[in-house]
Amino acid sequence: MSNVTDDGSTFYLNVHERSFGQAHPSDDRLHRDANALIPDDPDLVETQYLGFNVPTAGIDAFNYVWAHPNLGTASGGAWAWQGENAGQLHSELFDMRNYLPISAVGELDSYILPNGYGVEVVKPLEELRITYEDASRGNAFDVTLSAFMPPAVIANGKHFEQGMRTRGSITLLGEQHTVDGFTIRDRSWGETRPEAPRLAPVVHWMTPVFGEDFAIHAFAVEDPTRKPIWDGLFEFSADRAAELSRGWVWKDGDLTYLESVTLTAEWDLTRRYPTAYRVDMVDVEDRRWSMTAELVAASNWYLWNNIYTPILLMRFECDGRSGYGDSQIGAWTDVVRRRLP
Repeated sequence: MSNVTDDGSTFYLNVHERSFGQAHPSDDRLHRDANALIPDDPDLVETQYLGFNVPTAGIDAFNYVWAHPNLGTASGGAWAWQGENAGQLHSELFDMRNYLPISAVGELDSYILPNGYGVEVVKPLEELRITYEDASRGNAFDVTLSAFMPPAVIANGKHFEQGMRTRGSITLLGEQHTVDGFTIRDRSWGETRPEAPRLAPVVHWMTPVFGEDFAIHAFAVEDPTRKPIWDGLFEFSADRAAELSRGWVWKDGDLTYLESVTLTAEWDLTRRYPTAYRVDMVDVEDRRWSMTAELVAASNWYLWNNIYTPILLMRFECDGRSGYGDSQIGAWTDVVRRRLP
């Protein structure tokens, strides 16, 4: 059994104050000043995630770019798939590039990568457009994301999530589908993302949207008291799990921070994906929310060599409402080798 370690850099496995920071229109541009405060660390990154889905067709899209300011490089591109598959290269559309000059993403508000993935910030913090085309494979998308809530900025002011309405179209292998739904986008800057394999439990990043009036972001590890998939591999207490949980609820125009998130996951060890969740949450106003989820689509992305990162499209139920959203998962070598062979 191993002790959990944390280098204290990125927000994933750090404790955060249960309060919000303030967003600024400039947050949709590259954060040169904040990044300059970490001048020598090659692990410094700035990220931009813009996704969408078509639940009726089992389609999920996960488009991601991250700049590496101290290396002078950038990575990222477009990804979309239908149903379940074993991993990124089994997807109908996968076109990520690892070694681009940082100039390829400009200020992160208007660029087209060499692979054809394009982003335009039409109005900062309110509207963005993403495009892609690979005519040789019959793949393309053109989707506009329009905010229905303000950015939820974490207390340290270096990351936000934001609920977005999505409209447009996607074509996968020549078959066109209408995009008319929701997503939660996110941005991070001014911190490092070490690639070292962590001695840590599996983390789950859940982003359901039930309508323009109701959305949730919940980040948690599985409840240590309920024999999670990593049970017995680490010394990790329920108190530590509670400290690391975070998120928010957007309901009827009110944004509140989550005080606690308790997660139970059902895994299919053959498919190597969770197939269902139960999530119990309490916000800072002592309102209680219970949520369940079931798997709709799944694929895996080896974002870095040392981490297993399945991306799931889930159907969520909460407060008598149904909605869809991602669960982004992080698992490191010890869990994968011992529990997901």
